Amino acid sequence: IGSSALANDTLSDSQVAIGRSALAFNGLGTGNTAIGTRALVYNNEGSGNVACGYEAMYGVGIAPYSSGNFNASFGYQNLFKNATGSQNASMGYQAMYYNISGSGNSSLGYGSLLNNISANDNTAIGNYALKNSQYFGQNTAVGSLALEILNGGANNTALGYNAGVSLATLVNTTSIGANAKVDANDMMSFGDAFVSKWVFGRTNVSDAGYALQVGTGAGNGNGAYLTN
Repeated sequence: IGSSALANDTLSDSQVAIGRSALAFNGLGTGNTAIGTRALVYNNEGSGNVACGYEAMYGVGIAPYSSGNFNASFGYQNLFKNATGSQNASMGYQAMYYNISGSGNSSLGYGSLLNNISANDNTAIGNYALKNSQYFGQNTAVGSLALEILNGGANNTALGYNAGVSLATLVNTTSIGANAKVDANDMMSFGDAFVSKWVFGRTNVSDAGYALQVGTGAGNGNGAYLTN
């Protein structure tokens, strides 16, 4: 449905194309669903893709065009440049916009994983989460701006608004809490500079002089503490 929708498709089957030029250059790809103007327009051999939104999974405009498989793309220019990337799930305005060959990524939020090119197995939830990640994978960012500056690092985890790293190339770090940051490899951070108390296995710090307290009895830490 729509001008030039499935215009060049002569061999494939089980396609749904709704919108101007949707799946226009499809050749051998099968089982694709494209909803929106120029959605999946340059898909040629990719199969099992779902693209919903203006120019979602637009693709590569020169032969051999695009061939990624089993992607789910929802949003304006979502997965816009995808060429061979497969098994990605992305939702949000220009989320994973620059992805070319990265696979197995999950992205939810405005501009999340925006600059990803070939990195695999990243998870980004939140506006601009993992925005600048390009080539390294196995990162997890939950929260707006989480791990936003990360560019050359892998195996990082950030949970919380603006949680992440102080250097773009760090590896194997964990940051938990709003604005929590780490500045070295193999490091964990709990909270930002304003956090002054930590508890594990209990609900409160029992004395004003304690900075960290663990458990409540013999079964879970005995109330051990560190002073501040």
